[in-house]
Amino acid sequence: MLNKPDLLIISIAYLHIRMPRQLSNPAIIQITQLKHSFGKQQVIDGFDLDVRQTDIYGFLGRNGAGKTTIIEIVMGLINADEGKVQLFNSN
Repeated sequence: MLNKPDLLIISIAYLHIRMPRQLSNPAIIQITQLKHSFGKQQVIDGFDLDVRQTDIYGFLGRNGAGKTTIIEIVMGLINADEGKVQLFNSN
């Protein structure tokens, strides 16, 4: 039987719908070494992700895997314990 990760990121990169192909495709969201815990329970441990223009991502995982927590950190609703989130090259 295959081991299943707690959080699975599915990327469908370069989905172009009436958009010109770009020579440079900068990251619009950059997440580096993100860590977050609730009390003693570590829910995110060293998460990295670069989302480029025209990429589509989906977050899949079991309850408590950290999907909503990652989105809330990116939106600025909660602070990460460690790591860095950049949106459009700004902190």
